[in-house]
Amino acid sequence: MLENKMEITKCLICSNESFFIKSFKENLIYKCNSCNLEFVDPIPSKKELDNFYLDYNNPRAREDISKKNAKKNIEYLKKYGLTKKSRLLDFGCGDNFFIQQGNLENWFGYDKYTQPIMPPEKFDFITLWGVLEHLVNPVETLESLIQKLNKNGKIILTTVGTETGINYQYKVPEHITWWNKKSVKELFNKTKLELREISNYFMYQNPKVYLDCVLNAGRVPEKLKKLITLNIEEDIYVLTNEIFIVGEKV
Repeated sequence: MLENKMEITKCLICSNESFFIKSFKENLIYKCNSCNLEFVDPIPSKKELDNFYLDYNNPRAREDISKKNAKKNIEYLKKYGLTKKSRLLDFGCGDNFFIQQGNLENWFGYDKYTQPIMPPEKFDFITLWGVLEHLVNPVETLESLIQKLNKNGKIILTTVGTETGINYQYKVPEHITWWNKKSVKELFNKTKLELREISNYFMYQNPKVYLDCVLNAGRVPEKLKKLITLNIEEDIYVLTNEIFIVGEKV
């Protein structure tokens, strides 16, 4: 088993040699020598992923919190030209909360499991909120989405970042890749997108859910977790372990 762990494998993005960094349950995590992308190997099968997402539930994606963050994100994207007339596709839309907060006439959601109809039109904006780390073929998926962008159209992404200073977890098969600035730039070079922004991502969160995430990431023992409480009732605006990315088709 140890010999298998130490085998060299190719990066999902740049195909350069990658090295084993740790085991996570029955999974092996590798890191690229060139672009520093972290990824699981082998990639989960379609059957494994379908079984996982059949009962998928993200405790951080409460409806009220998701809608509040959607409104915040919509407001921010106005700086990149988003208007009520813009055509927008939310890829990996889940329960479609982002679309519900926007312009329903020109905005569409697509999700393999919840909204499986992909509109044929082209778009001014395509968003992937917390989707990139779930993709089995990130380069191929992004290339196909770029084909649906108008000239100067924008791709907007958030994804798990390995350089934010905030702990992140290896959650397989939910997450397949973990990203940094260098690997994002390599992805955009491969897909011929111009990078317009890459920054830390802030979001609204329920304080109790956020505390639980922090304690889990810090591997705090269950006995101690039960002794730690928060006396905060209102949602909090916090730095996350995700990064916010904007690319443009030129």
